[in-house]
Amino acid sequence: MTIDEDVAYAADRITQITEQRDQLRKALSDLVGAETIEELRQMEAIIRITAAPDADKVAALNAIHALLKVHHDEA
Repeated sequence: MTIDEDVAYAADRITQITEQRDQLRKALSDLVGAETIEELRQMEAIIRITAAPDADKVAALNAIHALLKVHHDEA
């Protein structure tokens, strides 16, 4: 491969990975039912007081924290 081909390949991979990341983020936001920082914080508070199995609460809170981290990392 030439340098130009390497650069083109890398650019294509970055685009694919970015699209996959965005798709996963959207899917996780849809599962959690919140997308903005405010919505995520509200959902976190609701989940903490909701009567639900601990394992379900932990999974939901982990998802919320992952989404909040993504928001923080992009700021």
